[in-house]
Amino acid sequence: MLSRAEESVDPKSKKLAYESLLMLYGNAGKAEDVYRIWDMYKNLPDKNSEGYRLVISFSLKLGDIVTQIRLRKSELKATTSLMSES
Repeated sequence: MLSRAEESVDPKSKKLAYESLLMLYGNAGKAEDVYRIWDMYKNLPDKNSEGYRLVISFSLKLGDIVTQIRLRKSELKATTSLMSES
């Protein structure tokens, strides 16, 4: 059912759709799908820290500590970059 939802994502609302899918797949314990959606989400130009928080939370829930550390470093780098642009 979620795969059908993925196919119908409106390009104008990808960020919200991907965040919702991250939450749904994460709550269902589907690690492979969480990381697949994450790979699409992280390439969006208008992403924010919500997506990072979701994937970090679910990687912790799923016991994937290595990915959690990598994501935290990536989020810190992105936040630092945004702060220097201001």
